[in-house]
Amino acid sequence: VQCSSTHLMEAKQVSPPPLQVKAQLQRGRLQEEKTHKLHLQTRKVLEVREYQDALSRQRREEMDEKMHRAEHLRESFLQEIVKKAQSEEAKVCEIAFINSLEAQNKRIEVLQKHEDHWARVQHRQREKQRRHQEHQAREEAAQQRHRLLETERQARLIEKERKRREQDAKREQLRSERDKAREEALREKARERERKREARNLAFQMSVEELERRIQLKQDESSKRYDLQLEQIKERASSVPRPLSSDDAPCVGLYHTQKWCTLCKIKIISPVYCLSHLRGKRHQEVVSSLTPEQSDPALVITEAPLEEQGLSKLQVQVGERLRAGKKRARKLKQKMAGWAKEQKVVVNETVQLKAKSRLQKVVNELNKVVESHGRQDDLDVGILGHLDHVLSEISRVLSFKISDDIICFCQLGGVTTLVQLLVVFTRRVVLAKPFEKTLISVVGILRTACGESVDVCARFILTNQFAPTVELLVQYLATPQSRPHPHADDDVPAYLAPPMERQLCLLHSASLSVCPPLLSLLGTILSRLSRYAKYESHVLDCIGLLVSVGFVDRLSHCFAAILVPIIVPELEQLVIGGINLLIAATGYLHRRVVHVFGDPPDDTTQLLLVLKQTELGSLLTLLYAILLHDGPPRHSSVPPPLSVHTLALAMAAFKALNNIAIIDLKMMQACLGSEGISLEFRHVVSYLLWHCSHYPNSALLQELILSIGYCCVLNSDNQVFLQSGRSPTLLQLMCGLPFDYFTKPELTGLLYPTLIAACYNSQENVGILSQEISCKLMSSFLQESMHIFKEESKGVVGVPDFYSLPYRFPKCHWESALQFFSN
Repeated sequence: VQCSSTHLMEAKQVSPPPLQVKAQLQRGRLQEEKTHKLHLQTRKVLEVREYQDALSRQRREEMDEKMHRAEHLRESFLQEIVKKAQSEEAKVCEIAFINSLEAQNKRIEVLQKHEDHWARVQHRQREKQRRHQEHQAREEAAQQRHRLLETERQARLIEKERKRREQDAKREQLRSERDKAREEALREKARERERKREARNLAFQMSVEELERRIQLKQDESSKRYDLQLEQIKERASSVPRPLSSDDAPCVGLYHTQKWCTLCKIKIISPVYCLSHLRGKRHQEVVSSLTPEQSDPALVITEAPLEEQGLSKLQVQVGERLRAGKKRARKLKQKMAGWAKEQKVVVNETVQLKAKSRLQKVVNELNKVVESHGRQDDLDVGILGHLDHVLSEISRVLSFKISDDIICFCQLGGVTTLVQLLVVFTRRVVLAKPFEKTLISVVGILRTACGESVDVCARFILTNQFAPTVELLVQYLATPQSRPHPHADDDVPAYLAPPMERQLCLLHSASLSVCPPLLSLLGTILSRLSRYAKYESHVLDCIGLLVSVGFVDRLSHCFAAILVPIIVPELEQLVIGGINLLIAATGYLHRRVVHVFGDPPDDTTQLLLVLKQTELGSLLTLLYAILLHDGPPRHSSVPPPLSVHTLALAMAAFKALNNIAIIDLKMMQACLGSEGISLEFRHVVSYLLWHCSHYPNSALLQELILSIGYCCVLNSDNQVFLQSGRSPTLLQLMCGLPFDYFTKPELTGLLYPTLIAACYNSQENVGILSQEISCKLMSSFLQESMHIFKEESKGVVGVPDFYSLPYRFPKCHWESALQFFSN
């Protein structure tokens, strides 16, 4: 108290300021609160530690209890094992004793059987010896009787031979007299026939020499005119700058930046389309009213505006058709699944009859592989060895091409299992080489089975194996690396990308080894079933499925992406296989055509629509890139020989074009007459005709002549490009074909309808034709054809011959054509 009073007194004496007193009090209060909080936190930490220690003790006790219980269970389990081992040992001793007794009994039985067998053998030997002695005695008696009979027979034969010789001498004398008279008469007839034959040969030789002389005169005159034209062109070229010729072959590929014709308001996508448009009818009509400065191509053709560089109307229509095709493909797959349900009962009943076939084992092993790996997302490399062994066994059995074995393999479900195996393999995004080889082996077995039996092809379709195979093919034809066009939306397919990206996607695709056998398999099935009317609706649905899933569009994209000659063998096989599949599909449709110049059949498959939108499947673009990548041909030199694969590709492409023309002639003519395609068609056909003139190829030349005729028949616009370009033009090349095409009936029947179609109602073409050959040949051919047709119309109508004149030039124009060529 005294201290406090002393402090109070001091405080009174020296009183601090009020703010300092207040701050000091507040600091004291905060210090007390902090101290209180620290005490509370310390108390909580101690409580938590005590709780954790209790939990750890509890866990340790529970763990000890579990270990004690596990030790007890292990000891009881070991005791049970010891008891069981002791009981098993007793059983083993009993079994050994029983086996020893059985072995002794068997040994006694074997000894008894051996003694019985030895007794039977001795008895048989004695019987055999006795029978042998009896046989020898009988044989001796028979030989004695035979010697007596042989002596009598020889005596009779000697007597007959003597009488026969006497009769032969008489007959020979009479025959020699008759032969001498007959030979004299025959020699006289032969001398008469020889005189007549020599007279006919002399007359024919004189007519042939006269015709050759006339043709040689025509060819000499044509050569002189050609040289004169060249001289005139050279003179004009030396004095006046020459514009771009219509016979130039522009480079292959698309523009990186699309061009725009300011006069016609048309977007131009490639140099080919640019040149074709500049020489086209539409552009020339616009240019005819302008001055040369205003129609200069350098000023007319500019870069396309930004608003015009997007998707064209055709590409938008293709995108809409593909989206609608997905719905149509789903409906077709459901329909094909209904076929499989209808065939299920019949297939099961047939399998019961052939359950013991030698193929049952390998089919069961295939089923085991599919069942064991059918639900896995990836494949095990370890199954390839066993799977290759099974597939080689199947190939060995089917290689003998025995129809019963192939049908049995199909009835046992082998084809269905192989298709399921294909589906299992396609779950890998990228297949390694071993998997690709196995996949190719599976497709090869399917192709062998379908190629040797129509029943297998029918069952392949009716059991709904066609749809999975088509999906597999489309999956491998797809190019996942491709990027969409920068101006395109998400609904546009990837294969409408720019050309450079498309080419890179095609070159980096890993499907070149898998697609060719798949294409060959599908083409074999369609071609084999094309001769049977009962499968017509099924085959049409299969073709419709191919179109709906976008196969033709993807194939056209692959063809358009090839800008140089093909040097990869796998890519050659893919291209030829794709064209052959198009031939099979169009060939089936053209068999339904009654007349070429009538209305086209109903296009339920939409194949013709897709071919129209894809410019006939880009077949001519492909040929143009392969044949004319080095520029236009120089007809004054000898062309380089084409490879066998290139010739086969060209013949297959023109065969497909001819099938399309038979189905829908107007659509084919419109496509070939469009800008770009017309120039490609003219250059490709000119090059191949030039090549065939130096390296004969009758099959390819036949397809070329047919395609030219279908392109020009009753189409004045398409007749014009036969006379365009530098000499020799396309029409002059046809007139310069080998001499046999103007003398042999089977070859004139091929060439003359095309010449008639190319020159009918075209004075310019007739003028070129009359300079090379006589128009009287056309009129005489028409008269003969009319006479033959009148005679054949009285008989029974057979299978249409699409090489004959009625199917290449309409009969309603025969009279006017005869009058036209006669005048």
